[in-house]
Amino acid sequence: MGRVLLEKLEDQNVPYTNPECSIGQLVTRKIIYGANLELSANVFDDARGYYVVWERCCRNNIITNINNPGGTGNVFYMEFPAVVRNATQFINSSPEFFTLKGDYACINQPFTFEFGAADPDGDQLRYSFVTPLAGNTDVNQPVLENSSFPAPYSNVSWQLGVNATNAIAPGMAIDANGRITVTPDKLGLFVFSVLCEEIRNGVVIGRVRRDFQILVIDCPTNQSPAVFVREKGEVNYYSSSDTIYIDLEKERCLDVFVRDPDFGQQISVSVNPINFQLRDAIFNNALQTNSNPNDSLSFDLCWPECLATDATNTPFIFDVIASDDGCVLPKRDTIRLTLIARRPANNPPNLSSNLTGNSTTVTVEDVIGFSLLGVDIDNDSLCIEAVGRGFDLAALGINFNPILGKGNISGDFSWTTSCVAVPDSVNEYMIDFIITEKLKCNSNQDTLTVKLIIKDKVVVLDQFLPANVFTPNNDGKNDVFKMPNLPNENCKYQFRQIDIFNRWGRRVFRSKDRNFEWSGGNAIPGIYYYHIDFKSVKYKGTVTLRK
Repeated sequence: MGRVLLEKLEDQNVPYTNPECSIGQLVTRKIIYGANLELSANVFDDARGYYVVWERCCRNNIITNINNPGGTGNVFYMEFPAVVRNATQFINSSPEFFTLKGDYACINQPFTFEFGAADPDGDQLRYSFVTPLAGNTDVNQPVLENSSFPAPYSNVSWQLGVNATNAIAPGMAIDANGRITVTPDKLGLFVFSVLCEEIRNGVVIGRVRRDFQILVIDCPTNQSPAVFVREKGEVNYYSSSDTIYIDLEKERCLDVFVRDPDFGQQISVSVNPINFQLRDAIFNNALQTNSNPNDSLSFDLCWPECLATDATNTPFIFDVIASDDGCVLPKRDTIRLTLIARRPANNPPNLSSNLTGNSTTVTVEDVIGFSLLGVDIDNDSLCIEAVGRGFDLAALGINFNPILGKGNISGDFSWTTSCVAVPDSVNEYMIDFIITEKLKCNSNQDTLTVKLIIKDKVVVLDQFLPANVFTPNNDGKNDVFKMPNLPNENCKYQFRQIDIFNRWGRRVFRSKDRNFEWSGGNAIPGIYYYHIDFKSVKYKGTVTLRK
């Protein structure tokens, strides 16, 4: 057990959610003390963990729900795990509570208070109400100067009928996000405490307790605003049972009116989509101030031009919400509407080609060419693009630029085939030509698939019979060794080079020209060995040099 002296780092007033709702009798201050403390792995390794505690007396003597508040101490308490676990460094940061607002609650009115925290490590947080701790300080020893007391710490003494879960009023609740809801039924200053448990992999690894006080007063009544919606130019308002129909090519805006008996408040309007997502702003001016309680504030609700009902005619369901900024708890009114938004009729484009059956078979080095025709009876802007199925057009030497136009567009496809596209004897390529309307909303498409088959040239290899003797004696007969009857070439079989070796393996001739000629040079008469690289096949043989 040890003691650490903390320095005061910050001292400031806690703001109200709405500063205009401040009252002189309630001022909340936030004071932060801190110091750096190094936790050695050789010391802080107890698997049961550790705790930090701060004690001081005394509480506000006007607290309503505990006995002897002016003589009862405060205890701030936090548990944290060991810095090593299973001989491995255990990284953890305790939950950090969000900055609270210095708000008060109104008697007999629902009150919501954000009391949640965030965990830097992403650990699960669980909230519950607990009894505040009183600890070991009192009016005679308000500060523990030179002494420390280990846990457990004593609790405050509740007033009769009060406990941790009804510290402000019966029905008090805290949700999974740390949001407290309660409807106070008594005036006064009420203390309560929240326990935040830090959970990792289903195991509680830390706990933090936080006390707070809520002042409950008799507030002026804040009346709710009323929201109304109607079609532009109409008199009657919609009700929640009505289905609204709008044509997106015509009027996309509805009139929204808000009345609030409490003048001088800021009125905001918003839309909450129920069965869809809304990404566009739907109100141009969503915040206004009512200067007269008899006035109606007017807003334009303009539906996004691209958000239309689908083919099943499933309606959009959404809430139009009007909120004020009244003290202390803003009020709101909601109307749920059902709407079917219709786009203007739009016919899809059509794409065709003059290639018979949209398929062709060619031999490598042939040119494939055909024309494309795109038609849109709505005269929309169009674009034709090409996409290879499972291959890149450019990698095969296909250069197809998008065809752009309006209404009726046409263009040509041309491809001079090469061996790049012929890895096998028969090669099939599917190209999707896609025509798309270039519209802001609801762009239709049509796809034309063309099949292109490229075959390799047929060559005969087994009839190759080279000469086996030559006599370089300048008599005009067999003076050189050559092979004019080499097989024809295609993508698979191609002459690359010939090497000729003597009987000792020394190369005496090499050529990369299929029309090579070897005169024998200074070679002596005898038998020579040749190797021919014909890409996918090799030829070997002998030739006799006679002089």
